[in-house]
Amino acid sequence: MTTSLKGIALALCLSALTSARAQQTTTATSGTQATAIAAAPSDSRSIPATPVGSEPVTNYSLNLQWNQTSANVSLTFPNSSANAITVLGVQTTGNLFVTDFSPSAAAGANCTIDLMFQAQPNTQSDADVIRLLTSDGIKVLRVALGRPQVASFDTSTLTWAVGDPAVAKVATLTLTNGVQAVSAQAMSGNSVAVASVGNGVYTISVTPLSTAKPMTFPVVVTLNPAVPNVTPVVTCTVTPAN
Repeated sequence: MTTSLKGIALALCLSALTSARAQQTTTATSGTQATAIAAAPSDSRSIPATPVGSEPVTNYSLNLQWNQTSANVSLTFPNSSANAITVLGVQTTGNLFVTDFSPSAAAGANCTIDLMFQAQPNTQSDADVIRLLTSDGIKVLRVALGRPQVASFDTSTLTWAVGDPAVAKVATLTLTNGVQAVSAQAMSGNSVAVASVGNGVYTISVTPLSTAKPMTFPVVVTLNPAVPNVTPVVTCTVTPAN
């Protein structure tokens, strides 16, 4: 599958918007999918600045298989306020689609949100966000996809300085579950080569067209089979000279 660079740039922005620090552990329920997150994920990115009242972020995990593309999910969200609340609307990001939700919940009771997970193409995401507009303010739920890791880089950034020789630099990509790196794409005339060194390990060798001026460009690796919500990207930068 050929990956659109514009699509990747947009997907990277969405990914940054849909991850947050874990602040509270809450029990989640679904037929076989949703479970509570036992501890905060190692993620330093923040939820977008939106009014959340006094409610912390509540965390869930779908515990998806590495190649799973869909799931029906039911989450329970506790009304921890002293009053009954009315749910006025539900907003989600990325891969989650609302199919039903409880219109209200008494004090101390639970709201139920029924969702359909559908992995979206050309995305790089490890979590989605649900925002509930309620009579008690906006409530924020972070839903981690919980997939086993399939692709990992030794470094996902390559850097040259202005005036450096325009020589190749290498990032190493390790893949599991028989997934292969079949090609890579760079933009603006920059060059990239993919080579297998065995045991699921690949070198991604990037050569900038020029280091005459500062620039940043992504290198996007195509996997076979495609892995839902995983698009390996190396960010390449020519930095201003010191």
